[in-house]
Amino acid sequence: MNDGRPVKHLRITVAVAAHRIRFAAVGPLDAANGPLLTEAVRAGLGRHRAAVCEVGAELVTDVDRSGAAAIEACRVEAERRGLVFILTGAPARLAALLDSGHRRG
Repeated sequence: MNDGRPVKHLRITVAVAAHRIRFAAVGPLDAANGPLLTEAVRAGLGRHRAAVCEVGAELVTDVDRSGAAAIEACRVEAERRGLVFILTGAPARLAALLDSGHRRG
C-alpha cells in the first residue's frame, strides 16, 4: 500500500477470469515505466487465452505522452491478436493525450 510518499515505479497486477485478462496499473505511467506496461500486456496475452484485454488506469498518477503511447501500444497488440480492448478509469490527462493522438493519427 502507499504510505503517502510519491510512487516512483509502476506496479502492474494481472487478473485472469473467464475470457478476460485485466492489467491494473498503479503509479506513474511515463517514459520510464510505459514500456513495462506494454511488455506486461504482451507477455500476459501470450500466456493466456482471452477475448477481452482490459487495462485499468484508475490508480495511474503521473502520465506523459510516452505513457499514452504505451496504452496505445497495448490497444494495438490486443487488437492484433483479435481481442477487444478496454481502458477503464483513465485519468483526465491520459484521456486527453489519447484523444489528441487519435485526432493527429
